[in-house]
Amino acid sequence: MELPKKFLEMFIDKDCAVTLIVDAYEITGKIVDVEDNWIMLKDERTIRIINGETIRDIRTLPKAVTTDRRVYRDNKTTLL
Repeated sequence: MELPKKFLEMFIDKDCAVTLIVDAYEITGKIVDVEDNWIMLKDERTIRIINGETIRDIRTLPKAVTTDRRVYRDNKTTLL
């Protein structure tokens, strides 16, 4: 089943978590491009090309604010 391109394009240039149908974990990164039913997802080290037919869920990630050596996300503080 092909995902509607207009829905996929809503996530371009946003940090997202993508869950695939066959995996129990999420792939995180920034969606940088959508072509036909394919998504290009980029993180710090890799670029992935994901077939839209294998996607179960896409969600945006909250923006992290880094100050000094702490990351504040969703009212939780993490030391770097």
